[in-house]
This record gives sequence, structure tokens and C-alpha cells, in this order.
Amino acid sequence: MNSNNPERTYFLIKKSKVQSLLNNLYNEYKLFVPVEEEEVVDFRRYEVDGNFTLEFTNTLLPPKGLFLPQQETLFTFNYERDISIEEKIEVSRRIIVGIRPCDSKSLTILDEVFKDVNEDVYYLQKRNNTLLIGLGCTNPQIYCFCSSLEIDPGKDISVDIFLTDLEDSYLVSVNTERGQLLIKDFPEYFEKAGEDEITRALEIQSPAREGFSVGFDKKDTEVFMDVEKIFEHPVWEELAETCLGCGICTYLCSTCHCFDITDELTKNEGRRFRCWDSCQFFSFTNMASGHNPRPDRKERIRQRFMHKLSYFVSRYGCIACVGCGRCLKYCPVDIDITRVIGTITNE
Repeated sequence: MNSNNPERTYFLIKKSKVQSLLNNLYNEYKLFVPVEEEEVVDFRRYEVDGNFTLEFTNTLLPPKGLFLPQQETLFTFNYERDISIEEKIEVSRRIIVGIRPCDSKSLTILDEVFKDVNEDVYYLQKRNNTLLIGLGCTNPQIYCFCSSLEIDPGKDISVDIFLTDLEDSYLVSVNTERGQLLIKDFPEYFEKAGEDEITRALEIQSPAREGFSVGFDKKDTEVFMDVEKIFEHPVWEELAETCLGCGICTYLCSTCHCFDITDELTKNEGRRFRCWDSCQFFSFTNMASGHNPRPDRKERIRQRFMHKLSYFVSRYGCIACVGCGRCLKYCPVDIDITRVIGTITNE
């Protein structure tokens, strides 16, 4: 998390030097980079001279999995004699290269959850130990609607370092002291940017913003704060007739963060782990008594939208959506959050 924001400085790095820089960073950090396999891009651990790409629209899975893994061991225990517990907390220094503005925004949203009341040391330790190198967007997908949520695809001050593609090189915007220290440690890869390069980057960023669709006006979401008015809106029944309850929208969402906790035992030892869960599953709210307050798909799909657009806003003051478009692109029955907002707002 970026607590120090010095005056922004600008450098240039040639694309031909990026791999060499990654090889050097590998010696000091756990590196995660976008890797393309079979036309799918995801963040993977970088190895020396390994494959990576910075020519992509967005990753299939959001980077939240690097901070809240799909399955994560919280601690192990042994009770053969005395009970002993060993916590499993990530302490290594890490860098994520190529994170998009929508996804870095999602991390600031998740921060509010995991530092609230009882701090989640497993998430926060990884977050505090991770330096983010962002990458501006110049080629929006038809599913992207980050502009609707006032996220700038061409600029991001929430990351430590931000890259703007200048064809043969990247303009490097340094936003934090941690980012400045990295530049200082590897000066051979960077040169000072001139006014021409900075102006050129601004010229690239402007059309990028215009290219992103605006699915709705952010003010349209204010109607969701009137819970009583829309709680029994007919749109929930209509969506329930279509929805498969597969949960792909929550697993691919960069801000969904629900998880289940389980103990796994083998003889005299075991572990406690957590794994992703989804409010779209019947078992999510099924109680030991057999009662389920959300027994039907209507209640579950309503919960997803109300949590993002109403309940989360009431608690943390922001919408739990960043317009990354993953849920639109991969929903098998084409449920579209922008259309749901439009339907309710228009009526």
C-alpha cells in the first residue's frame, strides 16, 4: 500500500531492456508478470529469461489471487503431545509487473475490507511487501467500463510505478518513495524523460480514455441506496430465471472476497486453510440447522448486486466494482451489470 507520495518524476526505459531488468529484479524479489498461454493471459511467477508479455488487454484472473489465494494455508498444527501451531505468513518482497488501473483500484477496495476492525495479517503482509508496476491501457475491450466508475485507464497514481507505452519504450511515472528506490537501485536501465516524451504520453492517454465505453453514469447507482424501493424489483426474478448459479462472476471479479475456512486433519497433525467461496452458491448461507435465508437464486443474485452497489457503499464509501468487464465477458448467460443498473435507473 502506498503511504508515501513524493512529487512525481518521469523516466524512460527501452523495451529491449525490460527482460534484463526483470532478470536482475528476480535476484531480490518474487516477480509476477503477465504470461500468455493458449491465448489466455494470467499473472505467473517469473523465472530468469522466462516468457512474459506486456502486449495484452487484461488477465483472465484478477491479481487479487496474489493477495487472497484461491486456497491458502493459515496455519498448521501438531497435537501428538503438546499442541503446537505454526502460522504461514508470506514475508518475501514481491513485485507485480503490468497491473492495469482497474485492478490496482480493486486492491485499494480490498484494503478497506482486510484492514477493517480485525486486520487480516495474511492479506496485509503480502500487500505491504508488494511493489506494483502499473501499465496504462491503450486498447480497451468492448466489455471494459472503468470510465463509468471514474477510473482513468491511462493514468494511475495508486501504484508505485506506472508505465505508458511509447512504442519502442515506456514512459515511467514514479509515484512513491518505494518506486524511487527501485529506480535508484537500477539506474542503468532508466534515463530521464524529456518534455517531448511526457507530452507524447499524454497524447496517447487521451484517446485511450475516450475509447473506453461508458456503460452508465456513476450517479445512476445512487438508486441502489434506496434498498426498500428496489429490494422487490422484478429484475431480480428475471435474472434468476437466466442465471446458472455457476459463480464465475464472483471468481473472476477483482473485488469479490468471500472465503470459507476449513480444518484438514491427518492423524496427529493438520492445517487450517481458507478458500474462495461465492454468494451465488446455495451452501454459502446454508446454516447447520438447515435454514437458509437465501434459498432461491433470486435472493442470491440480488445479494451480489446489492452488496456491490449498496451495502459496500454504506460501509466503506465506494462501489465494489472497477469496471474490468470480466463478469460481462465470461458470464455464460450474458448477465450484464451495466444493463441491470440501466434497467433499474430507467424505471
